[in-house]
Amino acid sequence: MVETLLNLCDLYTDKVDDTVKKELQKLSVIDKAPEKLPLLENVIEAHSRGEYDDVDSVHVSARIGDIMTDPQYNRGNNLRYGNQQRDLNAMRGFSHRAAGTLVGFLRPGGVVVATQGNNRISMLYAVTQNKSARISFLLNFHKSGDLEEMKRVEAENHNADCNFRSIQSTDEKFKSAYYSEQDWACKIYEFLEPYSIGIAGTLEGAKFNCMSHSYIDKARKEAEDEFVKRFLNAHVDVFSADNCEKEVFGNFVRGGSSFLSTFSAHIAEVDQKNGGIDSFRDMMRHYFADREKNALDARKFLKEFPEVDKSTIASVIASVPVKKCLTQADITQGNRTIKGYTLFVCRFVSLYNDYCKEQGLDYNKTYATAIPVVDGKTFANFIKKEDPILRPSFIDVAKNPVVHKD
Repeated sequence: MVETLLNLCDLYTDKVDDTVKKELQKLSVIDKAPEKLPLLENVIEAHSRGEYDDVDSVHVSARIGDIMTDPQYNRGNNLRYGNQQRDLNAMRGFSHRAAGTLVGFLRPGGVVVATQGNNRISMLYAVTQNKSARISFLLNFHKSGDLEEMKRVEAENHNADCNFRSIQSTDEKFKSAYYSEQDWACKIYEFLEPYSIGIAGTLEGAKFNCMSHSYIDKARKEAEDEFVKRFLNAHVDVFSADNCEKEVFGNFVRGGSSFLSTFSAHIAEVDQKNGGIDSFRDMMRHYFADREKNALDARKFLKEFPEVDKSTIASVIASVPVKKCLTQADITQGNRTIKGYTLFVCRFVSLYNDYCKEQGLDYNKTYATAIPVVDGKTFANFIKKEDPILRPSFIDVAKNPVVHKD
């Protein structure tokens, strides 16, 4: 099927909302395009006279309105204009230095088709609204006059650009964004810095590292900063213990922060009824740092009673179970199957209720547990947003113990 070539400037005009156009038109070109390059139209004319017969390609200065895209192998008709808007705002305009050199081919009749750089053409047009705006372009000359072979060669070049490259890791992307002072990267860095949580080695001397930093942003939107900060304060306090992992899981923060936000009234009531304790922090310390050590210490202490017969001591020691401390993964497992943070919050509900029961903490005895599950309005409202088919599963998770998995 033969598809008509499309003009990228015209596509932007037709597809982008007028409000976005006005917003981006207020931005500017923040640096100069390379100078002293031959003009695309002059090279095309010279090529028609046979002046470039022994040359494969040439760098030119091209008017963006003269460059087409072939939808048969390229996605010019399906550009993500929202991403263009985001990136232009992040750069505060269009940068030729950042754009680099685009790539394309000259077809018969003086038609130029881009194989690399559709988005950059569209973004320059978004800022300038001028088809005559120029950009650096590597113009390649076809060796064959067969249209299908031309398309194959162009598609091969496009494929090399989009598929034959190593995708940057999350850490690499963050470092690049942070050191180039991108607003989003600086904000998350500044938010985590007081807790000595670094990302990708950008915080010198950091005690903790966070790879899944995008989930910290999600936690801030879902639970609000007050509760994310409260969770992080507890997290870095508890996980400073030598036996605790120093990688901060973003989904763990999401679950804990939303737990604190959703059930803050119940937690505050427990704290107040028990002399102003911090029951959540104490619970975190018990399950994630101290549980195994405390059990071993208790067993060791019991062995130091020589006046009690050995069989009795053995029986008492056996009644003190030694359970390994939980890890963040014990809370976040299953996130690939069930999206969102509801599953993690339900596990925190289970932990908190078990902790209050084990420690004999006082709470509203109108309910069976410190945070009511079956008979609680707060919990019911929390899972209401989930698919009705999944709600019974979330109730089961909140009622059953969280088990450590090696």
